[in-house]
Amino acid sequence: MNELDDTFQHAGIHFSATLALPDGDGPFPAVLLLPGSGPIDRDENTRRARLSVFRDLTEHFVARGIATYRYDKRGIGRSGGDYWSCGFSDNGKDAAAAFAALNHRPEVRADRLFVLGHSEGTFHAAHLAASGLPVAGVILLGSAAGTGEDVLLWQGRAVAAAMTGFNGWLLRTLRIDVNKQQRKLFAKLRQTTRPVLRVQLVNKLNARWFREFLAHDPEPDLRALAVPTLALTGAADLQTPPDDLPRMRELNPDHIETVLVPRVSHLLRTTDGGGLGDYKRQLKQPLAPAVLEALDGWLGARVG
Repeated sequence: MNELDDTFQHAGIHFSATLALPDGDGPFPAVLLLPGSGPIDRDENTRRARLSVFRDLTEHFVARGIATYRYDKRGIGRSGGDYWSCGFSDNGKDAAAAFAALNHRPEVRADRLFVLGHSEGTFHAAHLAASGLPVAGVILLGSAAGTGEDVLLWQGRAVAAAMTGFNGWLLRTLRIDVNKQQRKLFAKLRQTTRPVLRVQLVNKLNARWFREFLAHDPEPDLRALAVPTLALTGAADLQTPPDDLPRMRELNPDHIETVLVPRVSHLLRTTDGGGLGDYKRQLKQPLAPAVLEALDGWLGARVG
């Protein structure tokens, strides 16, 4: 694998990226990798957790003759800008700028550029393709058909239901309504126009991102997709609803193909339960083979 440093500019901000190329002569089909939410770098790592989803996917794709392009988000890693004041819409525009940068690289095939989003990145991937950019296909890993608010409320219920140990016992014993607490926070976020909000004097939230995400509805983009699209979600996902897959297929049966992978979490690793508490164990494991097999079958049929 040959990894080349690259840069692109958008909104006066310098972004640092990596173009990973297979061995041999190009040009190659390529996949733009769009990351999930939070302060994560081009490999989908944070200071607290090394997800390495995009690093692992890059190694897998490159070994199969497919290039990848990944980048550090605003204010993260070697990219400029400020993460905390960045909105959901800014992330989408940054993704479009990254696609333009990849499209101009001579090492890749302009007619075989795919966009893969994970978590938040799925919304931006769908929007790029729906807006008419020359995207050959879309891959949505852990996506949703409802609004951002719907996703977060579902997430709250799912995480609470899967919670074990003392915290799980406390939630059930005190009959704590997680969604009620969430709605209080949402109301507080909507009452301010500030880009950053401190909650309980400690927790720092990128309030602008939350306000925009809560209001975002992916349905128009899903309906407008006119290229092959794979929507894959793990059956054990606690952050995006697996039950949204039939709805996504219903919105656009001609272009959206869905795959539900048993025993796979939002981290795209195999799990036997344990809620978010199992994430630490999962991060020591490779990506689930069933996920990689599904990606190989779908992409392989489209890159030639």
